[in-house]
Amino acid sequence: MSVQSHLRFPVKKGNILGSKSENSPLKSVGVKRALFGEAQSPASPKKARIVDENVPVSPSKEQSSPKQVSSLLRAKQAFHTSLPTRLIGRSAEISEIKSYVGERINNKTSGSLYISGAPGTGKTCSLMHVLESFDGKFSFAFVNCMSVSSPVTIYKTIAKELKLPSKVINSKSIADTLKKHVSASKTPIVLVLDEIEQLDCKGQQVLYNLFEWPHIPQSMFILITISNAMDLTDRILPRLHTFKYQPKLMNFSPYTKDQIVSILEDRLSEVQANGVPVIKPIAIQLCARKIAADSGDIRKALNVCMRAIQIVEKKLSKDVTLKTTSDDRCNPGSPMKRVASTQCVDVQEISAVLHKIYGSRLQTSSFAANSETVTMPLHSMILLCTLVLMKKHCKSQDMTVGKAYHTYKRICQKRDITSVNEGDFHRLCCDVECRGFLLLKPAKVARMAKIILKIDETEAERVMQDKAMLPSILADLSVLDK
Repeated sequence: MSVQSHLRFPVKKGNILGSKSENSPLKSVGVKRALFGEAQSPASPKKARIVDENVPVSPSKEQSSPKQVSSLLRAKQAFHTSLPTRLIGRSAEISEIKSYVGERINNKTSGSLYISGAPGTGKTCSLMHVLESFDGKFSFAFVNCMSVSSPVTIYKTIAKELKLPSKVINSKSIADTLKKHVSASKTPIVLVLDEIEQLDCKGQQVLYNLFEWPHIPQSMFILITISNAMDLTDRILPRLHTFKYQPKLMNFSPYTKDQIVSILEDRLSEVQANGVPVIKPIAIQLCARKIAADSGDIRKALNVCMRAIQIVEKKLSKDVTLKTTSDDRCNPGSPMKRVASTQCVDVQEISAVLHKIYGSRLQTSSFAANSETVTMPLHSMILLCTLVLMKKHCKSQDMTVGKAYHTYKRICQKRDITSVNEGDFHRLCCDVECRGFLLLKPAKVARMAKIILKIDETEAERVMQDKAMLPSILADLSVLDK
């Protein structure tokens, strides 16, 4: 079974990064289409130009030149978050993964690899580049654990990805059946489980079973797990050390400023061959410096550049603006002349996007030095207090939008505050996420989306205007589900 026929996994928003030619380009464009679809793949310059030139032009209204619009369109396409052609800043990690996986595939032995790192550090992307180089040498299954309704259903999902018969998929003892298939397989099997922390459950039997499979005698099973948490195996799977099932650990560090600059410049090199910059170098430096200081998440940098280009596009949609010129002063009766607006992204556009989306989070990091309070609406503060309370007294898997809403509602009722409805509460979560205080992990049903709090109690207290609110809410455990 080939990688092309099996890589059908849901792409996390921005779980892929931009890159440069430290590694050879992918051999198969078809694989990328199978992996990520065609919607986000960058169009060729010719196609992009045709799209813009086919837009009807009103004779009574001047339009910006197709060449200008085309370069901006191609620049936006270059900042996609799907699988890139080249990778930058991850050559050491790719080499390590390739060595580990290649040794086991060639020797037909088993192994277990645990890859950790903050969101947007290129974990999944780097792994996919490596696995494509071994195409055709193993059976392959990829599962994003966020798509699994409950931990026990992971076995059925794995069986489907391995294209096993329906008799196996619908078996009542599917875990044992899969274990037998793994031990009896004459072809190496590579199973990739992304977002593995979603399989966290009482007793952790599902995770223990999965980590046991690579240690079945004479098996050729390679388990590769991916998570944001570096200490997940030690924290929730302590018995792995007892059974000697612990995987090889590998961590991806956040991108540095220089790496982010290199990635953005590489993406832009495809669309500014004529020497005219789409984004000014000083603007790229500003974006990279701010994102590296905040999180090192390359997806955020790509998103900032994309939004900045959209700002310029809006200016160019009017193309020309009426402005008075020097000779108007000499001849006040002369008609106002048309002056073309800006055609590239400058520091102003990048700063505007950073302030609008990530400004509050970036301000918080320097809060202690500046002694400035980040302004937050009342319900946003209550939401933050709710999450801090749940983080202290509930398990991580209980931090869903639905459960947080019930706790939030009880807190509001106890304080005679009118609560928002559940739909508005989800939008409230999204607003607080934009500030950088939490991370929402989407689910098929909005209320089942997982919430990960990115700040602790001390940081939360610093952003509160009402200093008495957080201590009073944290002292009231009666609002929590029993």
